[in-house]
Amino acid sequence: VRRILPALLFVMLVSFPFAWMYLLPSSFIDFSKSILYSLGFSSNFYFHYSGQEYGTIHDGLLKPFLHTWSLSVEEQFYILFPIVLLFTFKYFRKYLIHILILGFTISLGLAEWTSRNYPSASFYFIHTRMWELLVGSILSYFEITLGQRSKNQTLNIILPFIGLILIGHSILIFNDTMFHPSFYTLSPIIGTCLIIWFSNKDELVTKILSTKLFVGIGLISYSLYLWHYPIFSFARITESVQGSLLKSILTAIIILILSILTYYFIEKPARDKNYKSRVILNLLLIFVLIIVIFNINIIQKGGYKNRLSEILQKNYSEKPWYLLKD
Repeated sequence: VRRILPALLFVMLVSFPFAWMYLLPSSFIDFSKSILYSLGFSSNFYFHYSGQEYGTIHDGLLKPFLHTWSLSVEEQFYILFPIVLLFTFKYFRKYLIHILILGFTISLGLAEWTSRNYPSASFYFIHTRMWELLVGSILSYFEITLGQRSKNQTLNIILPFIGLILIGHSILIFNDTMFHPSFYTLSPIIGTCLIIWFSNKDELVTKILSTKLFVGIGLISYSLYLWHYPIFSFARITESVQGSLLKSILTAIIILILSILTYYFIEKPARDKNYKSRVILNLLLIFVLIIVIFNINIIQKGGYKNRLSEILQKNYSEKPWYLLKD
């Protein structure tokens, strides 16, 4: 809670004024609903059932909190997995690794089949995503039982590079026409596993990933994840056409600066053990209630349609095509 909620609530609160200024009524209602579902870590269900296709310029790129689907899947896993693990430890402890591998295999198989038949459900739901998380559990199991990761010097030199190539391959080759998640998704997952299992302090890939630049990106990665989608969405919403390269660079710089500030002034203080959890939780509860009340009010008021003429006059003189539905 201390790790995830403070930064999430902060980004939501900062996004409100921009949503008020730039979103038309139906989009404003959708924005509020997505925030309410995100607070309940169930936005993946909301976006699936509302027909949002992730990353499409026609719709997905204009939904400021569409990216929280992945946070919802992650939290659902964090809730369900310990329950399954406790049950397994009590009754089937000696079969733990078999159960983990079975869960991984079934989930991967479902991802491959569902992506071809029900792509939206496959993209958004936990049953086709948990294999990506279970592979980390499997690695942890072997490291705990073996007491170490790989100590084979030859493999420790070669395989992290192969892992890096597999991740790079997914970045460069994957496109919107590929089924995902599916067997294709094994490429970055296997690549990540190879780096985790075979890297060591004397190996080049580890030295590269241990530089201040990469460590710094890792530290602010959660804030970076939270900020990038709403900022890019609002940037697109306020333009009828794609912005220039300079605007894109400036937007990226703004995201980076906000992520750094959020990490140092929101994330770190919230996780500081000098602050009692009770105090943190009480503050979080207050902000959650404020956000919930705001959004319920927006939905009940129909997105405040009285803003419509002002929005069009001040912000949309060119009337972008994707806003004309209101």
